[in-house]
Amino acid sequence: MEDEVQSLLRDFKAGAITRADFVRKSLAAGFTASAIGMILHNAGPAFAARAEMPARAKKGGTLRVAIQGPSSGLDPALISDPATIEITHNIYNFLVRVDNTFTPYPDLATKWTTSPDGKTWTFPLHRNVKFHSGKALTADDVLYTFQRIQNPKTGSAAASLLSGVASMQKLDDYTVQFNLKAADPDFAVTLSDYHLCIIEKGFSGNFSQSPSGTGPWKLKEFVPADHCLLVRNPTYFEAGLPYLDGIRFVFLPDASTQVAGLRTGSIDFIEQLTPTEAQPLVGISGLNLVTMAGSGFINMRMRSDRPPFNDVRVRQAFKYVVDRKAIDNVVFAGKGVLGNDQPVAPAFSWYSDIGLRPRDVAKAKALLAAAGHPKGLTVNLVASPFVGGSDYAEAYQQLAGDAGIDVKILTETGADYFAKDWLEVDFGLTSWGGRPTPGILLNLLFKTGAVWNEAHYSNKQLDALIASTGSELNAAKRKAGYKQIEQLISNDGPSIIPFFSTFVFAGTAKLKGFQPLPDTFHYYKTAWLSS
Repeated sequence: MEDEVQSLLRDFKAGAITRADFVRKSLAAGFTASAIGMILHNAGPAFAARAEMPARAKKGGTLRVAIQGPSSGLDPALISDPATIEITHNIYNFLVRVDNTFTPYPDLATKWTTSPDGKTWTFPLHRNVKFHSGKALTADDVLYTFQRIQNPKTGSAAASLLSGVASMQKLDDYTVQFNLKAADPDFAVTLSDYHLCIIEKGFSGNFSQSPSGTGPWKLKEFVPADHCLLVRNPTYFEAGLPYLDGIRFVFLPDASTQVAGLRTGSIDFIEQLTPTEAQPLVGISGLNLVTMAGSGFINMRMRSDRPPFNDVRVRQAFKYVVDRKAIDNVVFAGKGVLGNDQPVAPAFSWYSDIGLRPRDVAKAKALLAAAGHPKGLTVNLVASPFVGGSDYAEAYQQLAGDAGIDVKILTETGADYFAKDWLEVDFGLTSWGGRPTPGILLNLLFKTGAVWNEAHYSNKQLDALIASTGSELNAAKRKAGYKQIEQLISNDGPSIIPFFSTFVFAGTAKLKGFQPLPDTFHYYKTAWLSS
């Protein structure tokens, strides 16, 4: 296996294969994403995940980014919507980030090492980093960040991602070590979760007014109903970066408004569009459109702890009315990757093809009748126009009607949905951004008691599989475990996932040096604007 990866690395250096090909083939050979990240990082500066500074990059200018408005403040431990995530991603650094192939690379860490049993992870830190307040970064700040996440009083969803950490310690002022309860071959990838921005020890200021990060930009203005303005951090530790003077996030409520802004030149970049939403921009001179598939999805979820969805027959009936290709054609112009009501995407090397549930209206009716609903059901579906949610809701409404399921659509903004209804309603649509490993999604969304378990789903067999598969070091056994998880959630679970998201990232052709990310949490450190 080592020889195979070294051969792939030689091919990559020679230009015979792309970076994405190297990652895909290395994963198939049994290497973990964390191991691949360090192989690439150690391969030399030209092959490191960090972007090199182009000689012709132009300094200056403010990038105007269209995005839906936020539903909360800017405390990294508590953020949940795309606006606050993207803003904080550019104010702070992480120990580890992931690139557009979901491969991890060191950020505030200079590297990482792992014990043979996969339980001990060590991260040396850069020594020339300062917070926006002027305080120097040390290992104490890193420990404080993670201890704050773990503290139940903080109320962070990311606490579940750190539940496997038995202890953490500083080995010296610039080295931290994590000791895990069980092996986790991709612990470095987990540390890229968007909540895990490294904050200043003992920070007592206002996160939404004067946050103190170490990132390439500092917060100047945050007006939740209108915009957010970030300006260049003049003491950023990576010499010469960033190039832009600032980033202005413009909060626009729907895709059509964002598209109009890009067409008229009042906007430079749109954070994410579905292929259907992006159609009016196709072929327009002076614009660049990048289409990228990822591991995210729109989750139509049913609360499994309350009638009628506490009956698996009802959940299955609601799945059998779905015409997956038809909904994909409406929402993603046929460019989504079809799914079978489970969250492990083909973008992951651990994915197994378990087939697609066919549309079967007769079976849906029979299941409803067996569950005590021979005349069908009437349900309210709470949906947001964000990322094709309204189109999905309307398509499902028509399909479900054939089985006697009367769907009443209640539409609200994404900000309102996340602020009040997301974790409460019986039937709702949530757009889940991609994650770099399936384990993160499973622990946040499907594990019993998880803070973002929006369907309130509980299955002890699934919980055991999530734990055992996440700690499995053998690649073949790990893939087999994820296949069992796929089958269990598809058949018993609370989600209708007909496809995995394919997004279009649209911007002015003047935007250079920028690589959009499939999870849509973009990082503008190397972006610049040409004349």
